Amino acid sequence: MKPKTLFMLVLGSLIYVLGINYFIVTANIFSAGLMGLAQEFAQTINHIFSFGWSNTSSQYLTVQTFAYWALNLPALILGFTKVGKKFTTKTLICSFVFIPLFMNILVSESSLLLDIDGQLTLASQVLSAVVGGTLTGMGMGIIFRYGGSSGGTDIVATYLALFKGKSFGKYNLMINLVVITWAVILFNDFKVAILLLILIFVQSRAVDYFYNFHDKVTLFAITTKEDELREIVLSTPDRTYTKLNATLGYSQTEAALLMIVINKEELDLAINAFKKADPDCFIDVISTASISGNFENRFKTQL
Repeated sequence: MKPKTLFMLVLGSLIYVLGINYFIVTANIFSAGLMGLAQEFAQTINHIFSFGWSNTSSQYLTVQTFAYWALNLPALILGFTKVGKKFTTKTLICSFVFIPLFMNILVSESSLLLDIDGQLTLASQVLSAVVGGTLTGMGMGIIFRYGGSSGGTDIVATYLALFKGKSFGKYNLMINLVVITWAVILFNDFKVAILLLILIFVQSRAVDYFYNFHDKVTLFAITTKEDELREIVLSTPDRTYTKLNATLGYSQTEAALLMIVINKEELDLAINAFKKADPDCFIDVISTASISGNFENRFKTQL
């Protein structure tokens, strides 16, 4: 594993945990995914045996960590067999090492978003859910960009997104409805469910914003320098184009219309390379809803 990749996995895990420990937990909200289930499990043990643990105590965090590890095992097996070995290895490093480590050492006793009187109000809880969802989504997005995940439902959502071609965020949101339902059944508190729904929605949107590996675009390039652009496209592994003959309307000059489907994250590089090779190249980009046929998703090369 490259040092930069390892550093970014650590950074993503750190941001993810800061969102949980400094905004979500301190606002008395459960996290999304398996981390949320692990927190609910620790809270259940706390209630059943009347231990009186706070959600930042070492005992609570220890139970939460072991529950998180146990819940992650089936998802890691799915990731190893269905998604990819490199992806699962990086996920293992994040979910079994970095995230639990930061969860246990970067602990905050009070919310950073208390109101003027120092009280935790519903408004500050909602704001904590938004900020916490943004930070956890950002951390997950960074981890995804470098070929891993924070574990649990992320692995399941990644598997569904890669093989169904839909938004990771949408699948993650659907899976996390289980967490919301369990919170309502366990604590009989619909306010917690609403806060969780806000958090999960913001987190899902943040993940898709920071690394939306399923989005594709179709690039149309009208050029009189087909050979130069052809060399650029074909120099990229698993990329090609479709050519249509065209005529420039004003000058009646013969040209080529090139159609290329790429991942959205490749767009800026493609446009810059095309404009450098042909400054007069006319480029039109449209969103692509779905693809049927041979297309190599760049994310899969990291798995």
